[in-house]
Amino acid sequence: MPYIHKEYRAGKTIEVYKTYSARYGKNLLRSPNSNPTPEAVKKNNERLAEMKLRLLLNENFRAGDLFVTLTYSKAPDTAEAKKELARFIRAARAKYKAAGLEMKYISVTEYQSMRIHHHIVMNSIDPRVLQDIWSLGRVRPVQLYGIDFAGLATYLIKETKKTFRESDAPSRKRWNQSKNLRPPKEIIKVVSAKRWATEPKARRGFMLLTDSIVNDVSLFGIPYQHYRLVAVEAPIKPRN
Repeated sequence: MPYIHKEYRAGKTIEVYKTYSARYGKNLLRSPNSNPTPEAVKKNNERLAEMKLRLLLNENFRAGDLFVTLTYSKAPDTAEAKKELARFIRAARAKYKAAGLEMKYISVTEYQSMRIHHHIVMNSIDPRVLQDIWSLGRVRPVQLYGIDFAGLATYLIKETKKTFRESDAPSRKRWNQSKNLRPPKEIIKVVSAKRWATEPKARRGFMLLTDSIVNDVSLFGIPYQHYRLVAVEAPIKPRN
């Protein structure tokens, strides 16, 4: 029976998702475990949210960009913190424009496990200009490195997964983002094969992340496979 092959290209990473569809086969057998529990649904939503954020980060940011934490010397309530973050974003956008740059960002706010603070992933700019527009606490900028920001996506989702649905949450979204972020490139095709390889192979120029390989069934009992590949960067040649 043919299967659906979905490929997402984001920056220097590729993610592959394979699954079957009744549209391409009449005798699609489902797993007996096709009545998901609320906990299973929640876990699946977390997985999908993390994947979406990971793809956005990998497509839009690169080494040298910034992961900025904004703290408060005197913690505001969540409504005021939302306003202060919006003010910071507006002021930062003006700084980028003055520098001849277009600001891109993804932000999350954490407020329950510790004193309220904001995390913002931003494209590169002199971090000193950010301190000038945030007088409510500290600005802690860290440069991104590498070409795969999967760990950062996991961290940001964990920061808000218990709080973004709360009535007093600064934002009812898992994250907020600028409108100018590029979506990853999605390629979908139907593969005429009875089954896919349990152990996928690396591609030329890419390393297969073996710990990312998942062979499982969906909430509705349909088998699927998911794995990730990261580009192999050429070694830096020493100078003579």
